[in-house]
This record gives sequence, C-alpha cells and structure tokens, in this order.
Amino acid sequence: MLRIHDNSRTLRVLATLAFAATVAHGTTILFDSTAGTPSGTSGSQIPTYGSFSTGVATGNLSGLQLVMESSNPSDGLSLRVGLYSDNSTSPGSLITFLGTIADSALTSSPTLVNVSLSATPSLLANTRYWIGLSVVTFNPITTSWVFESPDSGTGVAGEYYDTTGLTANNSFSSALMMQVAEDTVIAAPEPGSILLVAGGLCGLGVALRRRSIATRARNSTGSE
Repeated sequence: MLRIHDNSRTLRVLATLAFAATVAHGTTILFDSTAGTPSGTSGSQIPTYGSFSTGVATGNLSGLQLVMESSNPSDGLSLRVGLYSDNSTSPGSLITFLGTIADSALTSSPTLVNVSLSATPSLLANTRYWIGLSVVTFNPITTSWVFESPDSGTGVAGEYYDTTGLTANNSFSSALMMQVAEDTVIAAPEPGSILLVAGGLCGLGVALRRRSIATRARNSTGSE
C-alpha cells in the first residue's frame, strides 16, 4: 500500500508541474526611449504626459523609469506620477497614482529615475495609456521631463505626449524618455499540446500502477 501511495503522490506532483508549465510569466517592455539622445525638456510645463500602448498580452504594470533633470535638486520639490486612461490620443481620467519623484533624486543633467511603484495596476491588451506628472508640493518650475529626438526605441512610433493640454505626436520628432514594463501572463499552449501532456501522464500512471501490482504479487508469492 505504501508503494501505491508513493506512486499517487508522484502523479500528483507531475500533474502540478504539467499545469504550471501551461502558464508562464515574463516581463515585456512596452515602451522604451531611454537609449535615445536627449534633445530638450518639457521645461516648467507641468502637468506633462507621455503615452504608451500595450500589446496582445495582458498583465500588470511592473516597472517605470523616467529621464528627468532639475536645475535646483535641493529645493525640496516633488512630483506625483500617475497612470491615466486615453481620451482620443489625449490624457483621460486618472486610473491610479504610481509613486512620487523627489527633486533630490535628480541632477542638473538628464538622470534615469526608477519610480518606486506604490501600485501595479492591471493593463488591458491593445490599449493606450498615459504616464503623467503632476505637482505634489508646489509648481516645480525647476524640474523637467527630458525628451529625445528623433524618435527611437521600443513602442515609441505612433505614441504621443501632452504638455498642459497641448498635444504633440511623433511627427514632431520628439518623444518623452521613459521605459514602461509589464509583467505579462503567457497564454496556455494549444489544446493539442495539453492533450499530449495529459496522455503522457495517463500512460505514466498506468505504468506505475502495473509496476506496483507486480511488486505486490511478488511480495505475496515470496511470503507464502
């Protein structure tokens, strides 16, 4: 009976591993213009927004980096970073705040800032969103979001930026410099692949059971 129990446990472990193999997680870079050449900044015009679009996979926002600079990093200013919906290629309503950026984390030259996310909202497939900077303390006239020119990088083409209501797009040869990452869920294999795995497990189960029965028969014969 112990061997049967061990075989059953083995089957359960294998079945669990097979199921886990059908669903996998990975990180997808949705937008990345951070390798470009800085060519200017948003100046003192806050709020400022930059858009990005998701692909066919769904997942959660898992990483956000922005290229920023400040003419006075020690002035105690800070910005709030938010995720916004899209409204016909303009920023829509706020979905959630993602974190803050303090001037003390910046320098007078372009600096890549990793935003410590306070929320990791789920993102829909094939959808445009906006990353927006707004004021936390008071008008941060010393803080700027850097943009590159010409447009380059992952997911940059066709996206937009918006500064205090003035929308521009990639035809202006400039893109706000940021990287947006998504923790994606990779879809399960085709049904045929699942059936193949299931068939293999069934065959293994039959083999284990036959071996267990044969072992019990030998033990029974030896004890007579």
